[in-house]
Amino acid sequence: MPVPARPCRRARVRARRAHAGVALIEVLVSLLLFSLGILGLVAAQRGALQSSGLNRDRAMAADLANDLITQVQLVSHSTAGWDTAVCDDWKTKVESAGLPGVDSAKLACTVMPQTDSAGTTLSYQVSGTLVWQAPGDSAGGSPLEHHYTAVTQVPY
Repeated sequence: MPVPARPCRRARVRARRAHAGVALIEVLVSLLLFSLGILGLVAAQRGALQSSGLNRDRAMAADLANDLITQVQLVSHSTAGWDTAVCDDWKTKVESAGLPGVDSAKLACTVMPQTDSAGTTLSYQVSGTLVWQAPGDSAGGSPLEHHYTAVTQVPY
């Protein structure tokens, strides 16, 4: 019975050297892929936090605009200058509400009487517009403004 030939010592050493470092390269590639995955998760979390902050600001703007409408409904319409007083109070409230980057020059409040052909006031059209900019919010290097407008008819 013939004895199987064993590879010579040099061939075994060459084979070992050819495979040397393969495990290290596999570990480095795995670490690279893992790092890219973690970076993707961090970017997704950052986007979620920014979106959450923007939604909070929009909800605050909606509450402030609805507050204007409520004030118009509650005030006595027979007092002279009531509309100006309501708008001034509302603008002061918006400026102190904590909405980031509120531009007080761009706040708009209008109360327009809606009359019939005889000139009798039937209702008021109330409009409130808020303009703000979230910190670090920009598009193409210029500041990105957010707008919220509420318009409704309030019966007289």
